[in-house]
Amino acid sequence: MSSGPPQAILDPDMERALAKAAGLMSAADTGDRSIAGMRAQMRAASAWWNENAAVMHEVRQLRIPAGEGGLSAILYRPSAQPDLPVYVFLHGGGFKFGGPESSAFQLRALAEQWGGAVLSLDYPHIPEAPFPAAVEAVAEAYRWLADRAGELNLDGSRLAFGGASAGANISCGAAMAVGGVESGWLKAAALVVPVFNGSTATPSMALFGDGPFFPTRESTAATWREYGGTADLDADPRANLMLAEARLFPPTFIAAAECDVFRDGAADMARRLREADVPTSHRLYPGVTHLFFGYGRLVGKSRACVDDMAAFLKSALPV
Repeated sequence: MSSGPPQAILDPDMERALAKAAGLMSAADTGDRSIAGMRAQMRAASAWWNENAAVMHEVRQLRIPAGEGGLSAILYRPSAQPDLPVYVFLHGGGFKFGGPESSAFQLRALAEQWGGAVLSLDYPHIPEAPFPAAVEAVAEAYRWLADRAGELNLDGSRLAFGGASAGANISCGAAMAVGGVESGWLKAAALVVPVFNGSTATPSMALFGDGPFFPTRESTAATWREYGGTADLDADPRANLMLAEARLFPPTFIAAAECDVFRDGAADMARRLREADVPTSHRLYPGVTHLFFGYGRLVGKSRACVDDMAAFLKSALPV
């Protein structure tokens, strides 16, 4: 692993993707700095990344009866085969931005390669809904899927959970809230650049925390405070996953980016899970930043991560 200056270790694909992303964000900038305006800007800027995605047998917009008013979701079904296992994916975005459409390019490819169904699930965002609103709503959605997935011609007894960044944190917190592997129906976890707690004391935080890559140590701390609201996140195992019972995790895949403040937190969790005899695959993708997964059209290591997730799910939840 490189220990040189952060500017010197980027993969060329990542450099091109960051430049492209900056251009797309600039083109989508209307000058509206309200939360609604920034969310609209990010939706517009992300559209290019999801073009030319894999063709699915079915793409279905859903409303899952969970939380206040339900949760939006998109179901990607790669084939007509009945009773498919389901991977429930929660998008990243600092607990504040993004939606179920955010990672369509990656999730369609994942469904195609794995053969199972992928459900991209939304959740309540900050600042409107601080912790524990998202965790509680997603836990309710997990229970609904376990009981009612048959209505969608899916197998609710074979669910995987996960997500990217903040979404990975919420997905794990919700899994712990329903008993994790002891639920009997949470069979696997696949987590990308996961945020396992709000610690800013790791070596990767020291190396990358002052920039130039997003997120920084300062933005991490500010986002964690905003997500917590009045709650003590660091004392709650539904947010600080380092406090959760490791034995409750099912077989787990963890994807980490080398040039990321959260890199070492991912390695620490992988060690905890292995010490608890949880089958764990921990992959480090060199030369890429925290945002790499969303840039699959340009970043080869994003596509490699999808390949690795599909191989993991094929083993943990065969179709």
